[in-house]
Amino acid sequence: EVFDVVIGAEVAQKLNYQVGDQLTLSHGIGNTSFSHHDDAPFRVVGILAATGTPVDQTLHVSLQGLEIVHVPAAQRKWFTNQPKQSIDDNKELLPKSVTAVMIGLTSRMVAFQFQRKVNTKSQEPLMAILPGATLAQLWQTLSVAENTLLLISSLIVISTLFGLSAMLIASIRERREEIKLLRMIGASPLFIYWLIAIEALLISFISIIVAITVLTLGLTLSKSFLFTHYGLSIGANVFSLRSLYLIGVLCILTVLAAIPPSLFAYKEANGKR
Repeated sequence: EVFDVVIGAEVAQKLNYQVGDQLTLSHGIGNTSFSHHDDAPFRVVGILAATGTPVDQTLHVSLQGLEIVHVPAAQRKWFTNQPKQSIDDNKELLPKSVTAVMIGLTSRMVAFQFQRKVNTKSQEPLMAILPGATLAQLWQTLSVAENTLLLISSLIVISTLFGLSAMLIASIRERREEIKLLRMIGASPLFIYWLIAIEALLISFISIIVAITVLTLGLTLSKSFLFTHYGLSIGANVFSLRSLYLIGVLCILTVLAAIPPSLFAYKEANGKR
């Protein structure tokens, strides 16, 4: 009907609206409203499911409903006193102009052709915007920040591996006698290397498990908050083909980081300085 309104999920949650409640449309920005349409209340007839998009923060009324609140008070009062005011019965309330429309094309191949046709049309000052192309430009801009964060993460991993190598060297100095004993009973240099490499891998595996646990727990606890306040729907599952690939690369780098401590252990076992 003319005075029906459908509201988004976030609007209903923040303002505690239920189906059947009445609300008043106002003009203004934020909490400051300088014009209220108190004499033309709308009735909530539906609440949209949460989507994580700006739709969650919107109110949807018919063109007739938006037009009726701006007609003279006497005419508006007559409409509000009527028990049923369907949209089809009040087509005379359709506005003479609209700000924007959304058009769905059945063929993507003609999207750019249609956009050019609209933008070059001289009869009307129209502008056609492709949301997909605009979002692609946005993600391309954000990819620079993503690559920067990836570079910073790589430098952190490298510095951590250096720290792991230095820690193993320091621990070998404390275990010099044990390593000499292993060499005396016939342990090969390769055995010493893998002994240290396995220790480094255990440290890396424990660190990976702790990191994944903390990340999953953090995403699970903050999922509702991010979705409600920022419209971000982030899954708590961090396992993907890319993450497994990165874990494999990290394990290979850990094995390589065990080479300097192994050489140091070999020299210590043979009495070299």
